[in-house]
Amino acid sequence: MSAAELTELPIDGTEPAAEALDELLSTTRLHLCLYTPELARGLYDRPEFAELIRQRVLAQRRLQVRLVLPPAHQWRRHHPQLALLIQQLSALELRRLPSDRPQDRPEYGYGYVLADKRNLLMLNDPLRCLGRYYPHGGGLRARDLQTFFDTLWEQAVPDTELRKLGI
Repeated sequence: MSAAELTELPIDGTEPAAEALDELLSTTRLHLCLYTPELARGLYDRPEFAELIRQRVLAQRRLQVRLVLPPAHQWRRHHPQLALLIQQLSALELRRLPSDRPQDRPEYGYGYVLADKRNLLMLNDPLRCLGRYYPHGGGLRARDLQTFFDTLWEQAVPDTELRKLGI
C-alpha cells in the first residue's frame, strides 16, 4: 500500500464533512453506499449533495446507489431535497433497518459513505459530523464496512412511508 493510500483526514464538524462528502461523490464511478442511523442537518440536506448525486447517476448510468437510512418519518420533513431526489431518481435504492433488529455492533452507530468499495467517509458521531475521511482508500476498514453494509442491505426493508408517497 502506498503512502497516499494511507491518508486519513480527521473530520470535525459539518463543513469539513460536507467538503469530504462532495469530493467523495464527485469521484464515484460504479458503487455508492450510504448508511447512517441519523441524518445530520447541513450534510445530507444541502442542495450540493442532491445535485452531486443527480450528476453522478446521470453521468454514470451503471452507478449503483444504495442507501440505508432511518425511517423516513424521522427525516423527511427536515430533508425534503433528499426525499425529492429519491422520488426523481429510480436508480437510488433506499431501505431502512427493521426496528426490531438487534444492533449488537458499534458500526450501527456510525455513519459512513463508501465510494467504489474503497474510498470512505466514516463518521463515528454522525449527528456532530465527527470522524475520518480516507480519500485514497480506506483499506481494510473500507472492506470491513462494505461487508457490514452488504449484510445490512440484506436485512433492510423498503420504507413503507415513502411507498405511500409513491417513492
